[in-house]
Amino acid sequence: MSTSTFSEFFDFFALPNLLREQIFANMCPSALVSLYQTFRAAHTFFPFFNGKMCIKYSLESPKIQVIGSNGKQSILPFTAHKTLSKVYSHLQLVNLSVEINEDSRPENYSDLLKFVGRWLDRDVNTVRVFSKDGNVLDLDSIGGLFDIFESVKVIKYSNKISNFFQSIKVQVVDISNGSHLNTKDIRRVCRKAEEVRISSSCFSDSKFNDIIWDWLNGRNKCLRYLEITSRTRQPQGLRVLMEEIPFTSGQGGAFEAKFLKVKTIFHTGFDIERQDGKRATVVRSAKKFKLIVWN
Repeated sequence: MSTSTFSEFFDFFALPNLLREQIFANMCPSALVSLYQTFRAAHTFFPFFNGKMCIKYSLESPKIQVIGSNGKQSILPFTAHKTLSKVYSHLQLVNLSVEINEDSRPENYSDLLKFVGRWLDRDVNTVRVFSKDGNVLDLDSIGGLFDIFESVKVIKYSNKISNFFQSIKVQVVDISNGSHLNTKDIRRVCRKAEEVRISSSCFSDSKFNDIIWDWLNGRNKCLRYLEITSRTRQPQGLRVLMEEIPFTSGQGGAFEAKFLKVKTIFHTGFDIERQDGKRATVVRSAKKFKLIVWN
């Protein structure tokens, strides 16, 4: 005995347009996806749908969280991305989290790159790349992922990193484990971002001196705030930190980073000035270096 389908009992698409659109407007993303998968012609009846999405991509279980304009949300397997492209006229990618492991290969992320490349716009907030097992992350393993992120606002890392990106320009770079970043990597980051926060156990006074010189020479004109925490730093002294840099002793003050929301209150600092008249203050504590650029 055959089983009757829902459509044999009720012709959904025979409803008046207004009533049908009201039903659509109250459906959650997973229901819309299911409707399309059941009736492939359903999208011809759909009104203009927009929404937001967050992607958590791992090789084992990639997921997409979709939030409709009605506030209803669903978590879907990443394999639903083709259907989402049929259902939604526009999806704003808000956050992307990519997990990397030792099995990661560029070809593993081809579908992700195509999908993200279509929906990525200037409203992206955060891209997070991490390694759950703590492996050193070689960014070559995810192919061209970062080539399409020129408008990303925040990049977050929570693992060891090698082969840091060269071309991306962002508002914020927040690296919670920069143990494998070399001086060249850190200087490159500072040239591309407005606000940078790095935890790096291998950073020294002499390396920070290089970054100060980069700023004085106009190589990192985007930089507005830099904070580097060194867990095992051995202070080399003011002579090394400010070697050959013209400065005056500041009287202290307060500063709040616009995007990182970090508030710094300092009682003393080293004021420096660039040839174009731009001023900055170097603040140093037992384990932190900060470069604050004033408007």
